[in-house]
Amino acid sequence: MMKDAMAQLLLLLTALVHASQAPEECSGPTTEICATVGSNFTLPFRSSGCDPRCTWLRDCHDVCFCRDGYLHCEAGYKSRFKVSCENVTAEGDGSMIILSVQEGDGGLYCFPDSRHNSSCFNLVVKPNGTSRQVADLKNSTTLPNNTTDDPNKGWKTGVAVGFAIGLVVGFLLGALAFHFLKKKCPNQLVQDVHHDQRRNDVEMQRNGDNNEDDTQHQLMPQEG
Repeated sequence: MMKDAMAQLLLLLTALVHASQAPEECSGPTTEICATVGSNFTLPFRSSGCDPRCTWLRDCHDVCFCRDGYLHCEAGYKSRFKVSCENVTAEGDGSMIILSVQEGDGGLYCFPDSRHNSSCFNLVVKPNGTSRQVADLKNSTTLPNNTTDDPNKGWKTGVAVGFAIGLVVGFLLGALAFHFLKKKCPNQLVQDVHHDQRRNDVEMQRNGDNNEDDTQHQLMPQEG
């Protein structure tokens, strides 16, 4: 029991000492890389020296570190952050694998080597299609309708508007025609009456002349 407590205390003191010696700035330019929520992503760290004592940092805080060939990760990183102390020692490969990336995993990740040269990656986590839709729904001021847009809605609306305009124009033309005929019909009737009267007068005059001729013919003396 006492040995376990001493071992835990030793690891804690080692981590604190190493954190105090960790560089605050990156040795070279910081590379920005993007990962999608839910994916597995690898931070491709390389080491210029084969130091069995190395540490992976996030925002200047320890994530994992190797001591005497054993890997130790801080709480919250053990289950999803994977690194290999053997690969660092043998090949200088300090790649860190993040399983099932979460939105809170973004930040500045650093890997200082034995020469205190720190390579850095700025991890930007982007939502996938499903989480993006959920975020858009939360940020939207109006809820979307459950109905889908009708692709024929445009031309249907145009036909309806055109039909309504046609009805209005037809009604106006009909009203104007009715008004015109209403004004014209009385004058036409008067003209027809006058025409009939003149025709009757002519007929009566013609009949009168014929009667007068017949009367004169009867009154003329007959010869022998």
